[in-house]
Amino acid sequence: MKVAIIGVGHWGPHLLRNFFNHQSVDGIYCYDINKEQMDAACKKYTEVKTVTHYDDILNNPSVSAVVVATPVTTHFEIAQQALQHGKHVLIEKPLTSTPDHGTKLINTARENNCVLMVDHISVYNSAIRKIKEIIDAGEIGNVMYITTVRTSQGLVQSDTNVVWDLAIHDLAIVDYLLPARPKAVSATGTGHFSKHEDIASVTLFFDTTCIAHLRVTWLSPIKVRHIIIGGTKKTIIFDDTETTAKIKVYNKNFESPSQKTALDSHPHTQLNVYDSPQYDITEPLALVTDEFIQSIEHGRTPLTNGEVGLKIVKILTAVDKSMKKRGATIKLMDR
Repeated sequence: MKVAIIGVGHWGPHLLRNFFNHQSVDGIYCYDINKEQMDAACKKYTEVKTVTHYDDILNNPSVSAVVVATPVTTHFEIAQQALQHGKHVLIEKPLTSTPDHGTKLINTARENNCVLMVDHISVYNSAIRKIKEIIDAGEIGNVMYITTVRTSQGLVQSDTNVVWDLAIHDLAIVDYLLPARPKAVSATGTGHFSKHEDIASVTLFFDTTCIAHLRVTWLSPIKVRHIIIGGTKKTIIFDDTETTAKIKVYNKNFESPSQKTALDSHPHTQLNVYDSPQYDITEPLALVTDEFIQSIEHGRTPLTNGEVGLKIVKILTAVDKSMKKRGATIKLMDR
């Protein structure tokens, strides 16, 4: 299979490396508007062919799939043309900058019998998949809440806000872990160094009593990747910055008032931790790459398909609306 990568700036070189190493790929084409950047990214891959315009890729019948790793404002135009030329498409997150554009891409992919997939890389984190396995097995009981904190150090961007850049990962994780879908959102945020929010807080409301709180910022001295998932039986603590025990499962450390005795005025704290659950450690982007190729080869729908990407874009759009209204609750359209 021959694959073309459009955009080799920030994320593109990582995609290039993983597609180059995949056994099903026997040829790679590459394009970036910045020729110097493109040449630098491709110089150690002598077999990779560079082109002067992405039309050269679209009009090349030997190219089966196109990977779009360009700024989000260009995703729709490039992906739409690729799909119309019968190319399967993998798009760096987010799918598009608007729900309407996302819907159009899904329809175009369907009309041309093409795979449309979004690189929601956090869903392909082996630890996150293990957490889903634990939840689906009923080990922690019903999920009551999810709290996430995601920070980075000084990576303030000028073309988007911190929700579209960072919180999108946690939105994709929540969507992956929970069968229920959020019905409304409330969000607040502010920008200190540009017109875009660089710190934000997002709350997702569900029909059930479950609630999710997401906290993100670019203005942190340290990198934080932290998730707490509270169940009626047990609680999962996930820290992606840990080098060894990323997942810890705690026994229930609280009791409802009806469970207490008269002599027991405070909940017990039980710090009984499982040995950290074991799971295969594979680079998430390698799993993204393989999911895309396997979906093409076997004609199946990828895990993070266009519909999943559209759900996330709709939530992001609602979050933006809520932030502009200083935390107003915004209902999500049925999907």
